[in-house]
Amino acid sequence: MVKKRLLYASPFPPMKSGISDYSEKLINVLKEKFDITLYIDNYKIANNLNNEFKVLKYGVSKVDYDSYDCIIYNIGNNEKYHKYIYKECLKHPGFVILHDFVIFYLFYGMYDDDIIFYEKLFREGSNKDFFQVKCMIKEGYFDINKIANIPLNGEILRSQNKIIVHSTYAYNKILETGFKNKEDIYKVNLISLDEDLIRIQNKKELFNKYNIPLDAIIIASFGNIVPTKLNKATCKVIKKISENSNKKLCYLLVGEGKEVDDILEDNLIIKTGYTSINEFKAFMHYSDLIINLRYPSMGETSASMVQIMKNGKCCIINADGWFAEIPNNAAYQVKRENLEKNLEEAILKLINDDELRENIGKNAKAYIEKEYNDSKILKDFERILSLG
Repeated sequence: MVKKRLLYASPFPPMKSGISDYSEKLINVLKEKFDITLYIDNYKIANNLNNEFKVLKYGVSKVDYDSYDCIIYNIGNNEKYHKYIYKECLKHPGFVILHDFVIFYLFYGMYDDDIIFYEKLFREGSNKDFFQVKCMIKEGYFDINKIANIPLNGEILRSQNKIIVHSTYAYNKILETGFKNKEDIYKVNLISLDEDLIRIQNKKELFNKYNIPLDAIIIASFGNIVPTKLNKATCKVIKKISENSNKKLCYLLVGEGKEVDDILEDNLIIKTGYTSINEFKAFMHYSDLIINLRYPSMGETSASMVQIMKNGKCCIINADGWFAEIPNNAAYQVKRENLEKNLEEAILKLINDDELRENIGKNAKAYIEKEYNDSKILKDFERILSLG
């Protein structure tokens, strides 16, 4: 049987994006049913992907869009990796995997000329959004982070593209906009990364590299360190527990971002910065408890959370956005109201109850193996792309 020709636009390694890792895994699953051409920005692709797939480069290669049976565009909330994809999907519609419901930073980067941005904001945002920005400017300041929760996805949603999301939350948020009908929105779970591709590093060597105490209980958070991850609140709670307990703790932030730089503390609160995928997975493997909080949700789905659960790890979450869809027995949920008090109680309970942590981890692993496995994802994509 002749395979359908698929043009797949996305960042790939060595680009430092979770969507790069996601796409590398996904194309290796989709290749069973599709003849795939990769469409990347102008850089040298890693991991010998060009030996197995044809690779076209934006601004360099000529792309015959009409020669493909279907096109997938990956859109995330980062102008650095998705700007060319945004442009092309508006000109040559296909299927957009919208990894974040809120794409403010991508949109802002697309239209970074102030006048053009304000014109686009007036058209794409709500009256409330535009008024908020107008008041900021009138008062003599402009703080991009104060308005970063404005979705600014209308241009994509009103286009002829069909939309693929990873959560019921994002699906419903798109329906609420009125820009898309049900038949043009699809939900497909994230695909989890392969375990056998990861070489778990020696614990002593790894911990010594980052000055992490070997005898501490490791509580970790993974991914970019930004205000919406509530890492500062977690740091405060960890410090309080450490001061009032005989337990030796270490809170490890595996990722990039300056949000907690002013409260880092030797042996207690440590930031690794960006790590290799092997180190990332090793830290996950050696963690005793993982914290993954989000507020407000940008409509994103956490690839790191999928990996955490697949590894049978116990994780503390708050029920916001996609995280609210995780079964109660597969993660430990804390209420956002009185967050620091609730988080302190949860951490103390879990570090003192090995059996509870283990049971939550087992349930998490079983849930991911059932709902996020390769064959299910392939069937979903095969069905959806046949409709295009």
